[in-house]
Amino acid sequence: MRRDSYRDRPEPGPARLVIVPGPSSREDLLRDMDRGLFVTSLVPLSRPGSGVFVAAVRGVWVERGRARRPVARTLLLLPVGAVRVVAVAGDIEVDLSGTGAGAPSLALEGANLVPMA
Repeated sequence: MRRDSYRDRPEPGPARLVIVPGPSSREDLLRDMDRGLFVTSLVPLSRPGSGVFVAAVRGVWVERGRARRPVARTLLLLPVGAVRVVAVAGDIEVDLSGTGAGAPSLALEGANLVPMA
């Protein structure tokens, strides 16, 4: 169980999520991608513990393993329990905003993208 603050009720979920880097490179993940978005900027919008993770994202549209065009102002919707990690790269990106958190690149299945006006 996790609880983000004392004012929140405990919810099922990881209190300290650790993702072990995989054997592939980021380039391998992109090369294997038939169609999708490579996210380069992510700003979470949903509250912790909600049933859908919502974030404003920017990135690069990928088709048949190749970058096609930049994508701006898109909502990423990840329904809890409906999204699956299908590949993990061996790279580690560190958030330099002060948290010191790091994570490898992930290939997700089941995410929804909604263009923003």
